[in-house]
Amino acid sequence: MSIIDSLGLLAHLAMAAGDHRKAEACVREALRLACELRYPAEMAVQLSILGELELERGNLDRARAHLEQALAAFRQLGVPDLVAWTHYSLSMVAVVGADDATARAEHDLALEAFRRLGDEGGVAAAHALLGLAAARGGEQGQAADLHHHAFDVAQRIDEPGILSLVLQAMAVAAAIAGQAERAALLFGAAESRWRGSLASGLAPGLADQLPARLLDDAVATARRALGDEAFEAALARGRTLGPGELAPADAAPPPEVGDEDAASRAPTTGTLRRPAGSRARPRRRRPR
Repeated sequence: MSIIDSLGLLAHLAMAAGDHRKAEACVREALRLACELRYPAEMAVQLSILGELELERGNLDRARAHLEQALAAFRQLGVPDLVAWTHYSLSMVAVVGADDATARAEHDLALEAFRRLGDEGGVAAAHALLGLAAARGGEQGQAADLHHHAFDVAQRIDEPGILSLVLQAMAVAAAIAGQAERAALLFGAAESRWRGSLASGLAPGLADQLPARLLDDAVATARRALGDEAFEAALARGRTLGPGELAPADAAPPPEVGDEDAASRAPTTGTLRRPAGSRARPRRRRPR
């Protein structure tokens, strides 16, 4: 691992710990070195990490600017997987900012790219994110349908980090729908899957997570509804639940990645109204 890569990993770890100042220092030093050595790919990756940091801080305009710079570089360099994940990150920025049109557009670009690449984890992440946007816009049925597909894909590919993201999105949607106990259970399950991704040896930046603003609001909503003691009890129970106890009811079988006919029948953005460099998004935040 190069010094630049090591600094990027340290930035992710610092973000995971909520130390934004340290994260920024690491990523800016990595960016300085990449510029000095004229490594365009590394420069683009560090710009994408800066975008993710600004998203975590809630600086949406700065996040969008950094990510758009990274996207242009990834396109020029011909790195289709990072192009796809950067569109996904831009969709995340739009969801947080309640910019429905942009969230849909960026989601569709990301989803198309993921399907073309055969990236099932990306497909699951994209459906999870748009399902969350649907829930925020009051489209609970559409949200459930999208989350059905995301959960099934994440289970099939057995990637704990992606499953953690999907469970987080389902938890936030449950909190929005007033299902406080289910939200707490799902938050607990998401935490245990994230710990599983660490145990498997994955670096903290390799599995996408939701931004703090979305998570913290949902956790606070569920905690208020249940009370501290009941919330903590449900959270603890959620950490022990198996897949059969977490799956949404009546989940429809997801389309295979690359199956154009089936993909055309998968949930899309069509019925949504108004929602309220990498794959790295190290938002490893425990409910508090």
